Amino acid sequence: MQSGSGGTSSVTATYNAAMPTITKPTRTGYTFGGYYDQANGGGTQYYTAAGASARNWNKTAATTLYAKWTANTYSIHFNANGGSGTMASQSFTYDVAQALAANAYARDGYVFGGWTNSTGTAYADVASVSNLASANGAVVDLYAKWTHLWTVVFMDDSLFDSVVISSTAYPNGTSIIQPSAPSHTGYTFKGWAPSVSQTAVANATYVAQYEANKYRVTFHSNYGDDVTNGTMRFTYGEPFSIPASISGLTSREGYVLEGWGTTADAETPQYAPAATGVLFEDASAVDLYAVWKPIAYTIAFDGDGAEAGSVDDIEAVYDRADALPANGFARSGFNFTGWRFGNATYAVGASVSNLTTTAGGTVTFSAVWSELRYVAFDGHGADNAEAMDEDVLTFDGVETHALVSNRFEKTGYTFGGWATNETDAAAQTVAYTDGADVVSTNLWGGIGETNIFYAVWQTNTYTVIFNANGGTGEMAPQSFVYDQAQALSTSTFESSLDFAGWATNETDEIVFIDHAVVSNLTAEADGMVTLFAVWNNGELSKAMHCPNLYWEQTAQSGTEAWRVVAGGDEGYDPIGAGPSGSSVSNQVSRPGPHSRTCELRSAKTSSGAGKLSFWYRMSVAAGCSLTVEQQDESTTSTNLPLSKVWRQFGPVNVPNIANLLIYFKLNGGYEGDEKDFTVWIDQMTWEPAGSAPTEADKPTISSFTVTANGFTLSVDPSNISDSFSYQILATNELVVGDWPVKTNLTAEAVKAGFDIVPEAGEQKMFYKVKVIAQ
Repeated sequence: MQSGSGGTSSVTATYNAAMPTITKPTRTGYTFGGYYDQANGGGTQYYTAAGASARNWNKTAATTLYAKWTANTYSIHFNANGGSGTMASQSFTYDVAQALAANAYARDGYVFGGWTNSTGTAYADVASVSNLASANGAVVDLYAKWTHLWTVVFMDDSLFDSVVISSTAYPNGTSIIQPSAPSHTGYTFKGWAPSVSQTAVANATYVAQYEANKYRVTFHSNYGDDVTNGTMRFTYGEPFSIPASISGLTSREGYVLEGWGTTADAETPQYAPAATGVLFEDASAVDLYAVWKPIAYTIAFDGDGAEAGSVDDIEAVYDRADALPANGFARSGFNFTGWRFGNATYAVGASVSNLTTTAGGTVTFSAVWSELRYVAFDGHGADNAEAMDEDVLTFDGVETHALVSNRFEKTGYTFGGWATNETDAAAQTVAYTDGADVVSTNLWGGIGETNIFYAVWQTNTYTVIFNANGGTGEMAPQSFVYDQAQALSTSTFESSLDFAGWATNETDEIVFIDHAVVSNLTAEADGMVTLFAVWNNGELSKAMHCPNLYWEQTAQSGTEAWRVVAGGDEGYDPIGAGPSGSSVSNQVSRPGPHSRTCELRSAKTSSGAGKLSFWYRMSVAAGCSLTVEQQDESTTSTNLPLSKVWRQFGPVNVPNIANLLIYFKLNGGYEGDEKDFTVWIDQMTWEPAGSAPTEADKPTISSFTVTANGFTLSVDPSNISDSFSYQILATNELVVGDWPVKTNLTAEAVKAGFDIVPEAGEQKMFYKVKVIAQ
C-alpha cells in the first residue's frame, strides 16, 4: 500500500475473504478516500475511507494497493480592518496556487498596503498564494493593511503668484522627492522654506525662495577714446537712480550732456542726465553711453571800414561746418580779399567750425580789404613776345609777392632777370632775379596802375674747338659771343695733305674756309662747337689753296707785286678754306691809262678741267672797273664791278688748270691821281671737273678680321675706280658718327688690302667699318 504517512503499510489477505482492518494513512491538506488497485483511485476499491474492507480479496498474488487522496478546500475571509466596502470570501484548494482577490476596501487618508494574517504574515494585493490552511473546510482570515498618506505641496514664491509647482501624497515615512524650481529672469533660486523633510511624516507645504540678481552699470563718455568713466551696481527689479555726477566723466568741449543712451550711436537719450526710478528690463550688465548735444552760437560779420552793405548772421552749432558767405560790404578803392577772424584769414566759401565753446556766444568775422597794384611783363625782344601777356600779377594787400617764372625765350641769349624800365633792360641792369620776391611798397606805379617788368637778356658765349681730324698740332679753343661776327683762328694744323677748310664732323663737306668770319654757330649758353679740319689730296683736290693776296697801288706809275695777307681786318673767310699753295709772280706792265696788271700763276702742273672762284674787294667804289683775263688755251674776260665790300667771282669753267695765268687789269673810269687804292683777293678755290661718287661707287668689303692690334681689311676690286680716292670709316659705341681711319687712299692701295693698327690713344675696338669713295 502506498502514499501518505502513518497507517498500515502492508497486510496479509485471504482469498475471497474480507480485507483485514487497517490504520488509515494521513496526508496534510488531503482527505483519505480508501485503497484501490490502481493509482489515483483507479480500478477496484479494496478499503473504505475509514480503513475497513470494502470487499473480499480476489487476487491470487501479492498486490500493491494505492491510496486515493482528495485535496481539502478552505476559504479566505477578507477583513476590512477599519476600511469600508465589501469583499466575498474566496475558496482555495490545497496545493493549488491562486491569486488573492483584488482589494475592494477603501479607507480615507490611507493607502492599502496588502494583507496580513493573524500571525502577521503579509501578502500583497492579488498575490498568488496556496496552502494557507490544510483542514478541509477551514476558514482563513486576512486583514487589510492600511498605511497613512501625507500630502506634500511645493509652491512658487508669492512674488510669482504662489503657483503650485507640485502636490504629492506620500505614504507615511516614504522619501520626499523635491521638484525643480522654476527659473525667473533676474533671480536666483536659493532653496525651499521650510527645509524639506527627508520622509513624509505629516502633511507639508514648501515655498521656493529667490534672490534678485545684481548687475553692473558702466558709463561711457562716448567721445574721443570712449573712456569708461565709472561703474555702479543695480538690483534687478528695483528702481535705479543715475547719479547727477559720474566719477571721472569729463566735459566735452562744445557740447552739453543731454542724457544717456543704451547704444553708442543713439541720437536721442533714453534716460535723463540724472534720471531716477530707472528699471532695466534686461537681466544683464548695462552699458550707458553719453548723448551729447552741440552748443549753438552766432557768426556775425563786420565791414571793417566798409561804406555800405551788410552780411546776414549765421546760426552755427558746434562741430558743424559752415561756409563763409560772399561779401556784401562795399569800400571805395579797396578790393575785398576775404574774412579775418583772430589772426587767421579765410576766403569766401571757406568752411569754418568750432569757433567758440560758449553756448549762445557770438563770434565776429571782419572784412579784409587790400589796395590794388599790378605787375606785367615785357619780353624786350624775346622770340615769343606773347608768352607772358596774361601773367599780370595783382598785389591785393599782400606785402610780398613772388614774380612768376620767366617764360620768354630769345635765341642766343640767356634770361638774366628783370629791369624796371627799357633803358635798364638794354643796359642789362637787373633789378629782380627770376621768381624774386617783390615788395608792393617798392613798386613805382600808383594804386591801380600796372608796373611793367622788362626782360634782361645776357648774350650767350660759346667756344669753338678745333680738331686736327688726322692732322697734327694743337690749336687753342676760340671764344665767341652770340650775334657778334668774328674771324676763325687761322689753322696751324699740319699734314702731308692740303688744308681745305673746316667741317662740322669728320666726314662732312667744307663749311668754312680758313679764317672765315662767322657768327652764331650755336645759341646754347657756354656751348661747345667742334670744327674738323678737311684735308685734300694733292693732284686733283677740291680746292686750290693759296694765301690771302692783296695788291696795293701807291702811285699811278710803277710796278708792285701781289703780296700775301696774314689775316687781320682785311682777311675774309665767309665760306670754304683760304687759298694756299699757289705761287704769285711779279707784276707785268700792261698798256692803258692808270692800268696795273698783276699775274697769278698756278703752281699745279697736272692738267685738268674744273671751276675757279674767288672773293675780291677794293678800297675804292667808283670810277673804275676790274677785268679778269683768263689765259691758257683760250682767253676769257670778265668785267667785275668795283666794290668796297667783298664780292665773289665765279665759279667759272676753266678748260685746263696747268700753268693757268690770271690777269687783273684796272681800266679807265678811274681818273685822277689824287687817291691810292688797294685790291684784295681771297678764297681762291678750284673744283675739279667730273662726277662726284655715289652710293653705287662704294666698294664692298670682302673680308674683315679683327686682330689683337687692330684689323685686316680686304676689298672686292670689281667696283674700285681710278677716278676717285677712298677713305675708310669706322665706328664704335664711344664715337659719335663715323671716324675716318684712313683718308685719300688710291684705288691701287684699296685693291691691295691692308692691315690697320690704331696708334696709341686711338680706339682699338671697331663695331662697323666701311670704305667709301671721295
